[in-house]
Amino acid sequence: MTDNLSPELVRARVSISQRIVPVASFALTAIGGMLGAWWMLQLFRRLRTDDKVTVKILLGELGAIGQSVGLIYVLAVFVGLVAIIVAFMRSDEDEATLPGIAYLAGFPCLISPGLTAYAMYMAIAVFHIPGKVDFTKAGAQIAEVIVASLFAGIPALIILLPLAFLPFTARVGKRSSPQICIGLVLVGIVILTAVSFWLVGYSLEPTIPITG
Repeated sequence: MTDNLSPELVRARVSISQRIVPVASFALTAIGGMLGAWWMLQLFRRLRTDDKVTVKILLGELGAIGQSVGLIYVLAVFVGLVAIIVAFMRSDEDEATLPGIAYLAGFPCLISPGLTAYAMYMAIAVFHIPGKVDFTKAGAQIAEVIVASLFAGIPALIILLPLAFLPFTARVGKRSSPQICIGLVLVGIVILTAVSFWLVGYSLEPTIPITG
């Protein structure tokens, strides 16, 4: 019966690979941001109880966190590239494909990693500022950003659940918008990856000594 219908009128079930693969990339990004925030929170808690933590150790730990988070983003980028390939291969006259706007649900997953990167930058930059620094005030501000990062990641992951698990139907036919929209989110992930590894290098630069 559907043979006589135009492609715009024929609808079919969207394959699970078109949903799970991009969602995995987006989720990895959000999880990376949340893990980075959690590791920083644990590091600051350690500072309260361990008097042996020096500036060198602190910056080394921050650099290690940045590197670990960056590697998670690298994995997310790889999975995102696979998602674009899957979307391209599934986009033909006989396959149903989601409209590209559905994949823009991945953008909220960039918020937590962005906040984590900002918190890490704040923590490292404290030791690059000449003059006396109010570490108590700076620590409180960094802690607020870290907590915001943790909370920002939760709704971002929840938004992805319908995209991953609901059995969507869509029109059959070729579409380029899925590849474009996944690619747009992927650009954000690549930027976050570059920033994370830049922060690793930033943590290794000469720093000022702690005074007071």
